[in-house]
Amino acid sequence: MTICSILFSHVVMKANEIRAELIRRDIKVAHIAKDLGIARPSVSQVIHGKTATKRIQEHIAGLIGQPVAAVFPVEKNKKSPAP
Repeated sequence: MTICSILFSHVVMKANEIRAELIRRDIKVAHIAKDLGIARPSVSQVIHGKTATKRIQEHIAGLIGQPVAAVFPVEKNKKSPAP
């Protein structure tokens, strides 16, 4: 087993699973954006894996009661936050 296979062996949530969990908990993307003081598209981009902002990822994971690594790919968590 290689280091890469170990790092990427965990399963992360897909965008539709994240959205479904947010809906189940009655959490809207607009509410997340307001809580963080950012635009809604920024939240959607993180959910869909288009960008990786640690602050947004941590907030979403916390809202759905999961560790960040269980929701978002680990390699994306290492990128610097977007402005």
